[in-house]
Amino acid sequence: MTRSLVRSLVLLAAAAWLVSAGPSRADSHPAWIVEFEGMGLEREHVNDRPISRACNANAANPDCGSNQGNRNTVLSADDVMEDDLEGAGRLLVGRRFGRDGVEAVFNFFGHEHNKSAYRPDERLYPTFDDRSIGGGNSSFLAERNGDFTNARRHILEFESRFWDGGLNWVRDYSELLPVERPNTHLRFRVGVRVARFEETLQLTSYDGVVARPRDAVLGGGNAARLEIETDNWLAGGQVGVEGQLGLGSYLSIGTSVLAGGYANVARVIRTYDEDGKGDGRPVHTRDNRKETDPAALVETSAHLNVHPAEGVILGLGYRMYYLHGIAVASEVYPQSAHNSEWFGNAYRNDGNTIFHGPSVKLTFEF
Repeated sequence: MTRSLVRSLVLLAAAAWLVSAGPSRADSHPAWIVEFEGMGLEREHVNDRPISRACNANAANPDCGSNQGNRNTVLSADDVMEDDLEGAGRLLVGRRFGRDGVEAVFNFFGHEHNKSAYRPDERLYPTFDDRSIGGGNSSFLAERNGDFTNARRHILEFESRFWDGGLNWVRDYSELLPVERPNTHLRFRVGVRVARFEETLQLTSYDGVVARPRDAVLGGGNAARLEIETDNWLAGGQVGVEGQLGLGSYLSIGTSVLAGGYANVARVIRTYDEDGKGDGRPVHTRDNRKETDPAALVETSAHLNVHPAEGVILGLGYRMYYLHGIAVASEVYPQSAHNSEWFGNAYRNDGNTIFHGPSVKLTFEF
């Protein structure tokens, strides 16, 4: 009798556990989620700083210093930093444990562009070596025989790279929604993120009068080069929310926001090289500065999703990344060769920028 009672109680408890562990609205989730996303991103909010100007030099104004009426900008930061859509990618791998889960997310994108100016009948010079705005004979370059003002061709090149990796804890709160329908959920995230954003902005100057633009690139005269490098390392925490509303069995709309606060270790490097002018002595200098300050990164998206089969989702939408508190190459580009700016006063790590564009994502749930 006792054994029979114990056996019955054990069977009853096992049955109750199986019933309580069965699928429900909160925990009937697939075990794994893998998501691939491709984007075309465009950059906004670039400080359109003039980089190179041209003037008609003459006997009265051989260095263009006071020839204000004939000066015009031929190259600016916006020419190479804001361009057409650039390819980007995003990968998410997640594991669900009922209503909770963990996910790893990776983003990566880059940008390269260049533009050149050739003026056989004018004189090109960079804005930082414009002697009417603070360079002059007391400047660092002048003291070392550097001269960037007798050019016929300027080439402006830009390259940027961004990548990050994040680890989030996810919890489903779909029970808070006022309606229950297919393909509908509400999720909250909290996690950590590490990101790197680096840029290189480089101006190369070729002097000498040549018959064809390509001759200048091949060595028509002396060459000088100024390169600005910025390197931002961000690490910190983030929180976010994601919502999806089903529009029947095959369609849904979804949106997400993820925002974080980070410590940014920002480094700025300036390198100047010249192959030798005047007395033939080459000019080379390199300075750098690194500081750690707060930064922010916000990521948001909106998509229209198609559910063609169970566990397969195709999304078409838009994604945006906003970075604040970073060193941006155009904003630390020197506007004078004067010593006070060349050696540190132009350092800034409070810039911001936006990347945004259309995206296509494919999600597998199993």
